[in-house]
Amino acid sequence: MIRPGSVFYNPHNREQITFLHTHASSNGAYLRIAAVVGAGGEQAGGALRHFHPLQEEKFIVHSGLLSM
Repeated sequence: MIRPGSVFYNPHNREQITFLHTHASSNGAYLRIAAVVGAGGEQAGGALRHFHPLQEEKFIVHSGLLSM
């Protein structure tokens, strides 16, 4: 089970995900992660275009540029 504070790193796209709140820790209300993503987006092996029909997704960029 993933717990708050768990960290996963994907060397393929240089993406690090830290779980801040999980489904269990928020009583099913939400999932919150902090992601540090390598430069280049999809070309660097980042997330493929996708959508979540039953979920809301928000992004806050602390440095750099995010385009969708």
